Amino acid sequence: MKQNRGSGISTRHGLTRRSVLSAGLAITGVLARAPLSKADEPKRGGVLKLGLAGASTTNNMDPSLMQDPVSANQSQQVHSCLIDIDANTELVPGLAESWNANGALDTWQFNLRKGIEFHNGKTLVPDDVIYSLERHIAKDSKSAAKALLGGIKRISADGPSGIKIELSGADANFPYVLGDYHLGIVQKDFTDWSKPIGTGPFSMKTYEPGVRSYSERNKNYFRDREPYVDAVEVIAINDWTARLNALKSGEVDIINRVDNRTAGPLTSSSDVKIVASPGRTHYCFVMDTRVAPFSDPNVRLALKHAIDRDAILKTVLAGFGSIGNDHSVPRSDPMYAELPQHTYDPEKAKDYLKKAGLSNLKLDLSAADGAFAGSIDMALLLQQSAKAARIEINVIREPDDGYWDNVWMKKAFYMSWFGGRPTADLMLTLAYKSDSSWNDTFWKSEEFDNLLVKARATADVAARKALYAKMQSMIWETGGYLIPVFGNSIDAHGARVGGFLPNPNNELMNLYAARQVWLET
Repeated sequence: MKQNRGSGISTRHGLTRRSVLSAGLAITGVLARAPLSKADEPKRGGVLKLGLAGASTTNNMDPSLMQDPVSANQSQQVHSCLIDIDANTELVPGLAESWNANGALDTWQFNLRKGIEFHNGKTLVPDDVIYSLERHIAKDSKSAAKALLGGIKRISADGPSGIKIELSGADANFPYVLGDYHLGIVQKDFTDWSKPIGTGPFSMKTYEPGVRSYSERNKNYFRDREPYVDAVEVIAINDWTARLNALKSGEVDIINRVDNRTAGPLTSSSDVKIVASPGRTHYCFVMDTRVAPFSDPNVRLALKHAIDRDAILKTVLAGFGSIGNDHSVPRSDPMYAELPQHTYDPEKAKDYLKKAGLSNLKLDLSAADGAFAGSIDMALLLQQSAKAARIEINVIREPDDGYWDNVWMKKAFYMSWFGGRPTADLMLTLAYKSDSSWNDTFWKSEEFDNLLVKARATADVAARKALYAKMQSMIWETGGYLIPVFGNSIDAHGARVGGFLPNPNNELMNLYAARQVWLET
């Protein structure tokens, strides 16, 4: 049984994102799209082909373990979350058609759509949701979302289609957590990730980790109109030139991670359409704060003043982005804090080295274009600019394949990136909370963790913003990330693709492109 995409559910809390952040009460909603002319109305049919960077032969389809854009896109084709997040960063009903909180904001009720079916015909029930979420918070869980769900005290069924989630403290932002792409809902006791089964818009028929996948339209998908295409093929193409050539030749319809320096010239092409989404993606030099010399905050500050951020924005991102200031909250976020800008200042960098008892410094820095396009160039620019601060950096070019398994959270100094999250709370929790499995700098602060909890329970907007400002200041001063720039997400598609729109939340329309675009005939 299908449910309408815009179900028109009536709730007593008709709130926008800002009022959710203010009052802490959640809502139902509909996905916002600009009105379409008759000529632009979605077409049905065809096989959509995605040529994607970020693949590895170590990929798998367990939603809790997603680390790269290829797996994340494949998972969003197969699995559905309780809640979606649209291009305006508004909450949208997913498998949950409505939700609300108690007055204390520590208990949330989610009402499931009725008649939802998994790809094998089994009907979705509360036990499936409970199993899916409890996997992430199990004691031995390695889920990237474990920290996001760390406040859960108890999950229980509430009638035949209700889920009650009790938290250890108030959390005004909690519904946003459930839109994280790691939280796709699976069947109770399901473990065969080589043959994934979900409730998503497509049913996977072929899966070769790090190589390709082929999925067919789920005729029983709960949204009336989506998806528009009959099938989706994902082809892993990590090399940028090969990816662009595949798009130009028509071998694929959409590609991700467009090379910034190529994006400008491509805007005048009639065959390739560039879609740049100013957003929350930020590129990081990761320092393991547990080991010398990065265990000394003065060394970390020295590096933050030894990098020419303007040069990176201009040369690596070709202007498609903005300057970063070594914390993960973008200017577009309502909770963003204005802090003094860390600038390129070799003399100040030397002063911080002196405070650390050093007159010079030699470091190994791991990078690979498999981490992100421009990773090596960014590393080489730091190598060049740091020389004036008496910091010698040896750039190690790591293999693309297996980078996230062999380098990430294993080396002491390396390149990484974050796609960003729709709220400051989610981003700060994921990257900086002491027990987060994605806290790859291993920076830990009990004060910071306590501030996170306090901010979630603070209804007054100004007071909450002050708490988030304090957290950003702590990271800015002592954190283990050097974040020189925030970059636009730049995707590209061929002329026959319709409906592809910018989305600040993640690449490829927040990973929803496969279900939301169509092919012109």
